[in-house]
Order: sequence, then C-alpha cells, then structure tokens
Amino acid sequence: MSRYTTLAIPVLFDIQATLPEGIVIVSDSHEGTQDGQVLTWQLTQAPQSEVQTIILNLSTTNMIMSEELLFEVSHTVNENQQSETLEPVYLEGIPVALINGESEVELTANEQTTLSLSGASSTVPNSDDVATYIWTQVSGPSLSIEDNSLAEIDLILPDVISDDVAVLELTISNGKVSCQFFGRSVAGFFITSQ
Repeated sequence: MSRYTTLAIPVLFDIQATLPEGIVIVSDSHEGTQDGQVLTWQLTQAPQSEVQTIILNLSTTNMIMSEELLFEVSHTVNENQQSETLEPVYLEGIPVALINGESEVELTANEQTTLSLSGASSTVPNSDDVATYIWTQVSGPSLSIEDNSLAEIDLILPDVISDDVAVLELTISNGKVSCQFFGRSVAGFFITSQ
C-alpha cells in the first residue's frame, strides 16, 4: 500500500489597480504600494482559507469637472495574468466660484472708491453648462450693487464715519449642482474713512 502526502502550497496573488488621474487614496486596508496612479498589492492565500477583501477608500475632492472615470484592475496568479477595465463611473463635477481668480479676496480701499470684481474665472463642471452668478452682501455698511446677477460688477464703497469692513459673497451655479463650499467665494473690504 502506498501513501501519498499532499502539500498545501499557498497561492501568491499580485494585484494592481490603475486609478484615474485626480483620485486621492484616503485609506487602504492592505497597505498597497503606490507608483503614480498604479496601486499594487501582494497577497498570499493559504489553501482553503477565507477570501480576502481589499477595501480602498477614494476621494474625488480634487476633481471639479464632470468626467467618466475608468478603473483598470489586473491580477497575477502563479505567472498567469488577467486584466479588466471596470464599468465606467460617471463623476458629476461641481461649480467653483472665484472672485478675481481667488476663493477669498481681501481688499483695502478708501470710502467712495469704485472697485471692480470679476467672477469670470469661476468654473462650471460641464462644457454645455450655463453659469449663473449671485452677488450677496453678508455684512458691513450697505454696498450698492446695480445688478447682482452679472459675472463682473462695479461697487462704489459707501461713506463711513470710521474705518469699517464689508463682506460680499459670490455664489455660482450651473442649475444642476449646488455646492456649499466650492460654489461660493468671499470678498472682504476694509473701507477706510478720509
């Protein structure tokens, strides 16, 4: 009678995921190594052991334009490689409001000075979006805005008894996406009396 011994040889997996540009990795349950947009893991699976799941948390906060995201995944088992492109994920971008090209602007000017402000560098996420602008005074002595729905406005700062501060906010929308942070920009005016 012959006896055979079966050796339980673990299986080695090399797994790679190629992430779209602009994606930020927040956390990775299996501590992969990253080279550019390629994330690599090496896993050892013992025979008849439980399945391992890689949990990857991603952030798209740096992506403001709408786009279709493609994720590529490949794995190699004992020198046999398989690759696939996952179903596309559509990312709806967000409007970003900018005043004079900045998200926050601080200006100092004398009373009765005319200031020009522009929201024209603000962005909307899709090429066919129509941007709408709303300028709103948040605080300070009353500012006169002739038309608060224009991309560019002129303000005449009021007379003040003593130095004062006024705050103006620009909100941009594409009519679809409302964003509490990126869709707004703030300008602060330090008004000096003469």
